[in-house]
Amino acid sequence: MAKDTNAAGPVQIGILAMPQATASPIYGMQELLGSAGRDWSLLVEGEAGDPLIRAEIVSVEGQPMELANGALVRPTRRLDRDYCPDALCILEVMFDPVQGPAGLFAREVAWIREYWDTGGLLATACTG
Repeated sequence: MAKDTNAAGPVQIGILAMPQATASPIYGMQELLGSAGRDWSLLVEGEAGDPLIRAEIVSVEGQPMELANGALVRPTRRLDRDYCPDALCILEVMFDPVQGPAGLFAREVAWIREYWDTGGLLATACTG
């Protein structure tokens, strides 16, 4: 599953969406990463540069879903054996602190373990 790091083109980053996530970290991360290489030259030269990062929203099913606070997210692909981004970004999730997260993320965890075991890179960001 590990990706050839010598491949040309933008860095591929998956941003993991789950029903327990919230929209602003997901979309904010996608917009932030998507601006790399593109926006600075637009500001100083008047022409957008080539994007350095391709950030896409991914999920277990790859289908639109309602998030924790009611917003909708539309992942562009699902987690499967053929998907191997340069990095996977896992952002905040919400769950009942009394019940805990047990059993909520079994499919995501299984995919992440396999991705990690084959050399995948995991990232996160504090959004609070």
